[in-house]
This record gives sequence, C-alpha cells and structure tokens, in this order.
Amino acid sequence: MRVTHRFHPQSCPDFDFVAHRQNRGEDQVHLHDENSGLFCLPGGWTEVAPAGPYVVIAEGCCPFTIDGLLALADLIARYGPRPGSARNLRPPDSGDIAPGA
Repeated sequence: MRVTHRFHPQSCPDFDFVAHRQNRGEDQVHLHDENSGLFCLPGGWTEVAPAGPYVVIAEGCCPFTIDGLLALADLIARYGPRPGSARNLRPPDSGDIAPGA
C-alpha cells in the first residue's frame, strides 16, 4: 500500500496493508511500517481511495511542477534583484516602517 498524498513525508515507501474502515465517521487505513508498528492515515491519502473529481479533471492542466518551481526559486535566489536596482522588491525591515503606517 502506498501513501499517495504528495506532501506526506512517507509518500514513497510501500507499507503492509492491515485494514480499511470507518473510525468515528472518518475513512481510515491502518498500515504497518518497516518496524511492524501500526499506524493509520486518512483513506484519501492512500491508493485505497479513488482520485477525487478535482484531481481527475485537473490532471495535466497545471503548467508548473514542484521541481520546476523549486528550480525557479533557486534561480531567483541566485540571480535576483541587484542592490540599488529599481526592481528591488525586498520587503522592508521592521525598522523601515514608519510608526502609524
């Protein structure tokens, strides 16, 4: 069983499936980790639940990827605005803000 939630820290490894059930009205999947410890996650974060309609409809529509955005952030940090340039968009320091502003 895989965790499919993109930002979950355990989204890559496979886990041993134990059970899929409703606990207190919530869809839960129970899994064993690599040390045979039991843990549970929302069913929607795993491959046990079908993809939601928004995910299905939006598939392939976003022109940006996480890797592309991270690369862009690196480029901006490396080649960002030069000191004194008219396009220096750095937010003001707290000491730069006039009282009552």
